[in-house]
Amino acid sequence: TPYTFCTDMWAEVEYELVAPTVTTGPATSVEATAATGNGNITDNGGEDCDKRGFVFGISSHGDPGNTAPAASGYAHYVEETDGFGISAFTGALTSLEPYTPYYVRAYAHNTAGYSYGDEVSFTTLAAIPTVNTSPATGVGPIAAILNGILAFDGGEACNVRFQYGETIAYGIDTEWQLDLESVVAFEQAIPGLDPNKTYHFRAQARNSAGTVNGADRTFTTLVAIPTVTTGEATGRGAIAATLNGTLDDDGGEVCECGFEWG
Repeated sequence: TPYTFCTDMWAEVEYELVAPTVTTGPATSVEATAATGNGNITDNGGEDCDKRGFVFGISSHGDPGNTAPAASGYAHYVEETDGFGISAFTGALTSLEPYTPYYVRAYAHNTAGYSYGDEVSFTTLAAIPTVNTSPATGVGPIAAILNGILAFDGGEACNVRFQYGETIAYGIDTEWQLDLESVVAFEQAIPGLDPNKTYHFRAQARNSAGTVNGADRTFTTLVAIPTVTTGEATGRGAIAATLNGTLDDDGGEVCECGFEWG
């Protein structure tokens, strides 16, 4: 005889909601003043997350735990709000200082609380430096002192020098002065110039981000004292003679020449 059994079974299952699980990936697109943070919600804790983002700063900190980003100890954070499931995400880390180490953690939040990924670090790139050309000083007939200011080193020590010449093509480079940090003035004495001549010059600075030029400036050397040689008198007679001389160097400008006798 066949038997038929009919059963009704039901069960009530309770799910415990927990904070999400988050991982922090290496920063990418690192530049002098910006980078991209990378995170991943690997477990949403039982419901979609309503917040996710990154905390970052120049100081390292331990895991903040169930703490809002503003109280995490990190100086900065970026956050987006919506409904987020298990997924990777990114965030723009901006207003960074050049050539500086930074520490970052990804985080996410649901109604059970906040959770943070491990801390990762990166170092921003150096920025292009800023250099100013200052007026020349100590200008004489055959020498001058070129001056400049390293106004911004871009985050790392810079090398500086000057270029000078009779035109804006310059043509003469001074030796690099090594490992200067802003803000600092620097100078270079240049001998061997011609009297009463206009020279162009500019300051230069370089670091790992590149080389930059200061503005062009000019100076004019002073007129030098002329050099003259007295030669032997010729055509000497009883009551007359011819005096002779050579203008060896005019000092940079037209000279008036003559003789004294007695």
